[in-house]
Amino acid sequence: HVFQYEPPEDLEVYIHRAGRTGRAGASGKAITLIDRMERPQLKRIMTRYNVDLVEHEMPSDEDVADTVADRIATLLENKLRTRDNLLRERMDRFIPFAKQLAESDEGQLIMAMLLDDYYQESLHAPAVPVSEQPKRQQTSDSGGEKSSRRRRSRGRRRS
Repeated sequence: HVFQYEPPEDLEVYIHRAGRTGRAGASGKAITLIDRMERPQLKRIMTRYNVDLVEHEMPSDEDVADTVADRIATLLENKLRTRDNLLRERMDRFIPFAKQLAESDEGQLIMAMLLDDYYQESLHAPAVPVSEQPKRQQTSDSGGEKSSRRRRSRGRRRS
C-alpha cells in the first residue's frame, strides 16, 4: 500500500506515487488522508485521470480502541493455546495476583501498561518468528559451501 498524508500540488506526482501500488504485477491500494479543504483538489485528480475514489470516514477513537482490544485478545488467546501443561501450571500461580491487580485503579494501570507494551512489541515482530526462519547457508565464490577452515594469511608472518 502507498500512504499519502496529503495530495501533492503536482497531479503527475500524485498519480506516480499512487501508481506504485501496481508495479511489477503487484496490486495494492493508495490511501490518502485528507481534510475537508483538500477534498476538491483530490476530486479534480480523480476526474482528470478517471480514477474511482472510495471515501471512508476516519475511525473514531472508540473504534480504534475496540480494534486494538480485539487484536490483543486474539494474540493473547493464540499464545495461551500454545502453552503446554508445565507453562500453564507455572502461570496458575499468578491468577490470584491478576485478580488483585484488577480490583485496584493502580493495578488496572499496571495491566494496561503490560497490554500496551505487548501490543507495541507485536506490531514490530517479524511475520515469521526468527526461530522458524530457514537458515541460510554461507557459500563461497565458487558456489559451494563455505569451508570452515581458516585461510592462511598471504602477508608477512609476525615474529
